[in-house]
Amino acid sequence: MYKLRVVLSPKDIQKVSLEQRPESVENLMETLKDKLSLEGSFTLQYADPDFGGEMVNLTNANDLPETCASVQVIYTEIAEDQCYRSSTPSLSSVGSFGSSHDTMSVSSNDDIQSVEAKLRQGCWPEVFQVPKVGPELELVFEDGNRKYLSEGKKHLDLSKDHKSQFLDAIANRIWEYKAYPTHMEYTEVAKAIMRTYPCLAEKGSSSGYDEMLNSIKFKMGNLRAKMRKLDCMELNVNSRKRSYPGTSSSKHKKPKRAEINYLPDIPIGEDATSMESY
Repeated sequence: MYKLRVVLSPKDIQKVSLEQRPESVENLMETLKDKLSLEGSFTLQYADPDFGGEMVNLTNANDLPETCASVQVIYTEIAEDQCYRSSTPSLSSVGSFGSSHDTMSVSSNDDIQSVEAKLRQGCWPEVFQVPKVGPELELVFEDGNRKYLSEGKKHLDLSKDHKSQFLDAIANRIWEYKAYPTHMEYTEVAKAIMRTYPCLAEKGSSSGYDEMLNSIKFKMGNLRAKMRKLDCMELNVNSRKRSYPGTSSSKHKKPKRAEINYLPDIPIGEDATSMESY
């Protein structure tokens, strides 16, 4: 028998017994889908004994230990029913109401996509997935990881441009979920980066990601500032630094837990008065 410890989430860890060690990664994924009723697309990581049990992407089933292994499911596409949805009406539902109102003027798919792109209707993922960062940076990280493993954990020093490009990609992915992550969520992002690119582990840091954590927070602050200048209503209403005409900055607040799209932008063709009629 081959035993697997399968980590679905920090609070959901399953034990699975197989007749033999999986012949391929694809075969293992199909087996887990069948035994654990998993839905959606995912990849697998395994606890590599060569690195003290740290999680590493599983690309070859032969890398698994002989008798038992610990694997982690990394969702790349979460099923809709696994995610808390905003109570804000979707644009499609607004469109259906708009058929009985002359004020609705969204008339093309491009208009719909431009509005939906501003709204975040997904929840914070169980495991943060580091986004792809382009072919050039992928080659840099690939070379860095190879040297890290072969030359005694050699730290990769990114150039200023590469680091900025990488942090932009991370900030944009975070923005897809929320504008104001908690410290714990920022920490999850930093840990995910270290799992994917161990060559970025920082020397002299107890956690290995202290500087990266601060850089991500700073980059998100810059992104919020840029979005605020573009009149993103969600950020303007949450700003405490200055007040806007007819408002008091003392009453501005950040979204509370479970609040998604606290104040989304008004759809094209609508105004505050027409929205009240729905």
